Amino acid sequence: MNILMLGNGFDLYHKLPTTYLCFLKTVEYLKDNNNNNLVIWSIFNNIKDECKAINDSFNEYSEFYNGYFFDDEDKEKIEEIRKLSKNNCWLNYFRKAYSKDVGWIDFEKEIAKVINIFSIKGFSKNVFGARDNTAEENSILGSFWFYCDLVPETVEDASGNISRHIIPTHLEPKEEYLIEYPSNSGNVILNTSLIIEKLYKELRNLAKMLKIYLDIFVEKPLLKMKDEGIINTNSLFYYFDSVITFNYTNTYEILYKIPNIHYIHGKLDENIVLGINPDKYDETDYLDTSYIMFKKYYQRVLYRTDNSFIEMVNDIKKHRSSNKHGLNNLYVCGHSLDITDQDIIKETFDISNNIFIICHDLNIIGNYVSNLIQIYGKKEFDKIRSEKQLKFITYDEWRDEQLTRAFVEGFSKNR
Repeated sequence: MNILMLGNGFDLYHKLPTTYLCFLKTVEYLKDNNNNNLVIWSIFNNIKDECKAINDSFNEYSEFYNGYFFDDEDKEKIEEIRKLSKNNCWLNYFRKAYSKDVGWIDFEKEIAKVINIFSIKGFSKNVFGARDNTAEENSILGSFWFYCDLVPETVEDASGNISRHIIPTHLEPKEEYLIEYPSNSGNVILNTSLIIEKLYKELRNLAKMLKIYLDIFVEKPLLKMKDEGIINTNSLFYYFDSVITFNYTNTYEILYKIPNIHYIHGKLDENIVLGINPDKYDETDYLDTSYIMFKKYYQRVLYRTDNSFIEMVNDIKKHRSSNKHGLNNLYVCGHSLDITDQDIIKETFDISNNIFIICHDLNIIGNYVSNLIQIYGKKEFDKIRSEKQLKFITYDEWRDEQLTRAFVEGFSKNR
């Protein structure tokens, strides 16, 4: 059985503008330009110098984008983006946090960073500007005090001169985020549940904006490009029995059309998973579930996005135990094997006998090795290398006649 695991690099291989920065830069442009007659060409032309993936896509499909116009439904969705993006605390934070080289992995790590700081410090009235805070912590906290008014402290010096601190140090919680506890006690505290609910709601609104962006700026144009024969495909991607994708887009299904595709994080016509990976605290006996809705494993269960993947894994394990299943070849393409997806990576590696990691450049092998050691530790990584065939190969090597022939023969045998 031949299995393909895909990450965002697969879409970028086809010159599609699907990075985190593509989304943020486009939303930022739409917020600042309230014009319903915008077209993809004009939008991307204005922001291509700020985002490499958009620049690559623009250079590849410029002529197509120039003749592609939004329909009325698209224009309504653009207005929805503008509405949802107004005062979204996550979007405001990411606009401050991004750089030209960030990708989807950084997106998830930034969410994890915010949730971690909130869980440790977020509800202390005197935390903002505290002496033990790092500059980064103060910057993050300052982006998310939507439930408080930040008031600069008034200071009087020895001469009686009044000044105000530049950094706000006093927090005045908004009345809507206060609750009396215990009841009828007259004691008022922050309603932490309401604040966490607000954080999650705003994150889901961000996910909704992301879905709209990928729909009208990527998937609908891709369907038309496919119909017009504009986009190139690679014959190597046709020969698979099953595909595991971490992408929200239907790029593989549109271009290569095999039936067994497992969308780990959902797809555009369904709910999508947008959150963070489990950590050591998820394994404790007394798990604090206050922030569990931000965890990807929770959202996968809630939105049932990984059901088909689990069925495939269980089926392979069942047949393996009865010696009825042949070798499984795993090909990883466009996924960095970062620790943020370690649970799915471990499950997939476990059911695979031969693992081929496709690289644009063999100079980046060190990045993959480093990420795998973070997931497994050195001893387990060495064990994988000794018990399985683990190879790093380029696209050119993949096209090698001998490897391709063996791959196709293996595919035919297991159909």
